Amino acid sequence: MEKSEFEKIINEHGNALLNYCSYLTLDKELAAELYQETLLKAFQIGGKLSKSSNQRCFLLGVATNIWKNLISKKMRRNRIAPVTDYEEHKEKISNSDNVLDKIIERELISEVQKAVDRLPDKQRVVILLYYMQKMSTSDIASVLHIPKGTVLSRLAKARESLRKEMEERGYEI
Repeated sequence: MEKSEFEKIINEHGNALLNYCSYLTLDKELAAELYQETLLKAFQIGGKLSKSSNQRCFLLGVATNIWKNLISKKMRRNRIAPVTDYEEHKEKISNSDNVLDKIIERELISEVQKAVDRLPDKQRVVILLYYMQKMSTSDIASVLHIPKGTVLSRLAKARESLRKEMEERGYEI
């Protein structure tokens, strides 16, 4: 693959890939590493990427596979020598003019993000691809190499889990 062709792909899909990596990892440094690893792997297998009809889906699939491998490696290491986790708080600022509305919206976004973060990985990945990356269920099935029905099932289970958790926390759905 030519350098200019690869740069074009990065310019076109780089932001979406970095966003996905950020939400998948929940850590800026880890997201940057995953992003770089994904681009490196994509460059190494450049022929498949340039022939792909949906390059964005291809890149997200590569990122997902690398992430799965990192999680597996982390779990193996954690069995040998457990590491304590820390939770990083994320805030998003809305475009609302009212300060109270901003605070309420920020709190709601934070609660939803925490709820999404607590979903099992299989459901969280599908939710992130569907809502954050605005991918169709067919594209998600293609990226994750699973049947479309499985994607729909995971989406339904994730939505139900999120609805229940938010209602338990006192939010109306």
